[in-house]
Amino acid sequence: MTAIAERITGSKEQTRQTFVVVLGVYFLLQILIRLLQGGAVEMDEAEQIFYAQHFQLGYENQPPLYTWLQALVFHAVGVSHLGLAIAKNIFMFVLYYSLYRTARMLLGTLGAAVVSSSLIMIVTLGWEAQIDRTHSILATAVGGASLWTYYTLLEHPSKRRRALLGVLFGLGMLSKYNFLLFVIGLAGASLLVREHRRIVWTRDVWITPAVGLLLVLPHAWWFFQQIHVATAETLRKMHEGGAPTTYGKNVLLGLRHFFMSLLSFGTPLWVPLAFAWRGRRPGTPRWEATDVRFFFWLYAAGLGTVAALVLTGELIHIQSRWLQPLLFSVPLGFFVFFPPASDRVYRRMLVTLGLFAVVLVSALAFRPQLQAGLGRHPRIQQPYDQLAREIAHRFPDVDVFAVQDRFVGGNIRLQFPGKPVVLLADACAQQGRILLLSGDGFDDRPRVPLPACPNFTVAGSGQLAEQSVLHPRETTVFDYAWVLAAPPSR
Repeated sequence: MTAIAERITGSKEQTRQTFVVVLGVYFLLQILIRLLQGGAVEMDEAEQIFYAQHFQLGYENQPPLYTWLQALVFHAVGVSHLGLAIAKNIFMFVLYYSLYRTARMLLGTLGAAVVSSSLIMIVTLGWEAQIDRTHSILATAVGGASLWTYYTLLEHPSKRRRALLGVLFGLGMLSKYNFLLFVIGLAGASLLVREHRRIVWTRDVWITPAVGLLLVLPHAWWFFQQIHVATAETLRKMHEGGAPTTYGKNVLLGLRHFFMSLLSFGTPLWVPLAFAWRGRRPGTPRWEATDVRFFFWLYAAGLGTVAALVLTGELIHIQSRWLQPLLFSVPLGFFVFFPPASDRVYRRMLVTLGLFAVVLVSALAFRPQLQAGLGRHPRIQQPYDQLAREIAHRFPDVDVFAVQDRFVGGNIRLQFPGKPVVLLADACAQQGRILLLSGDGFDDRPRVPLPACPNFTVAGSGQLAEQSVLHPRETTVFDYAWVLAAPPSR
């Protein structure tokens, strides 16, 4: 390896232990903030609460691993904000710690602490991940563990490590499909860097893809059984931001979105880098180093795949978080390419990142109030707890809830964790006492008609309405029908 010599003062082991403890405290604090906020949940997490009712090989347009793991956490601690926060922050800790361990091999302990801490400056990982991300977080955490495993394989080649890398590749593909960008990038870089190729691409290289494919096969069978359902939402997102027109316009629009996604992914990370690198002689670029070439080809192969998709004219819209499983290691790649001339740079970075972490935690803690002050209606302040009390009072013996969409379904199940929640489209197949709810909670959004099934006996209907906590002028509204459903006739 081309690791930079340790340049820190004091005990390296003490520095490592301190950083791991601080990292753990940071994510425990995130869990505490989430518990104190309570309230409703955002879209991605609501979907996980809804999907976690059943074990499936896939869920609509997403692979199943996050939902499986979330369901296990719910089984242990209950369907709750605590269960959501524990799962998410475990995955975040795995990502930060894995990148730290990888960076220690290349930069030393102090540099590794800076690289790992720098992830909070990436918006999708520092801010959005704590608000409402799920699959992308897990895929990126698996990417971090994969990169760590890859570098340990380079230092200590073995069949066991090759198999472990295959397991991680399989888990990554079961987390989110765009994890494939990371796999392509890693495979390309290991081929194009001669020093890595001699270690990785031996006669045992088949072990990694074989193990990965074995893990993915059951989900792949599910995927191809209903490929139209599994790809419809993804294709829709690929065309957001502009209706498909001519091939040339599609490509230009896709390239613009691609460039903006790359720019936004690195912002505001460049701020602490600029602060740390002020001075006459901050450091010297290392153009020919093995690790520099590895990270260059890692990003080039992955991003080249995205560019190729853009050139087909089918990929018009690109969100920065889609690149997250590939680009999470950018802070490490930067420091490998441009190592500082002294530890002063690292220490400046740590001070800057520490101050930013305080600001970030404070902003997350007061997010509902900040959003309300900006005139936005935060979903987490929709009064589902008040709605639940009203439902429990008026309909104490509900057997099944039938709702308009998964956002409502997740929030209803969060309030009534012991009750099944289905979509309105599936209501006719239910039996017993069913409360049908139409609407997404916002009073100015259209509501779909409530189903009239042959086996339904309507006992009552009307509206349920509760005022928003932070927006008294806004009301959470649902049309409802209270029905008794006989077993569906065959």
